[in-house]
Amino acid sequence: MKKYNKTNFFKHTYCEWTQVPLDTIAQKKPNYKSEKGSSYFFSEEGIFRYANHWGRVANCRWKLIADKNVNQGYSVGYAPWSSFFPNDEKENNYVISVNFLLKEVTFTHYASLKDSDACRRNAKDTAKRIVEIKKVLLADDWYKYITHPDQEEIRKYLINGLVTTNKSLVELKRNFLSSQ
Repeated sequence: MKKYNKTNFFKHTYCEWTQVPLDTIAQKKPNYKSEKGSSYFFSEEGIFRYANHWGRVANCRWKLIADKNVNQGYSVGYAPWSSFFPNDEKENNYVISVNFLLKEVTFTHYASLKDSDACRRNAKDTAKRIVEIKKVLLADDWYKYITHPDQEEIRKYLINGLVTTNKSLVELKRNFLSSQ
């Protein structure tokens, strides 16, 4: 596995940053300022980033894990060097997960997971699959013309199938209904 540091962390990487309080960097001078207004503070263990944009950053995918929804406001994120992974848009690097209670769909880099048996997809396929999962998770249109009485049972079956296989929604519906 490639090692990342202050000289290469910004070159085609995936990283999940943890939001930290602003006062963590308040007395520090940035080691680098980008053209877009982001400030970077390096340490031996990792990096702090002060920015108002997260997600797709140049050729990287950087997610800010925050307590509240951060949208275009400045936040400070911290990431240890060990949390950077290669980001190749065509490689099957991404794994989808669903939180049924919060009704959230997320993705992560497979190298950051302990479970290496997860279904991996490239960036484009991951994005398409997330859209499909959200349709089943957040709406009820997919349930039209289905006579099975337990909608939630079918919803979980379909979403789990969409996450763990490459089967289409139509295939999964057919499989469920034929097993009943």
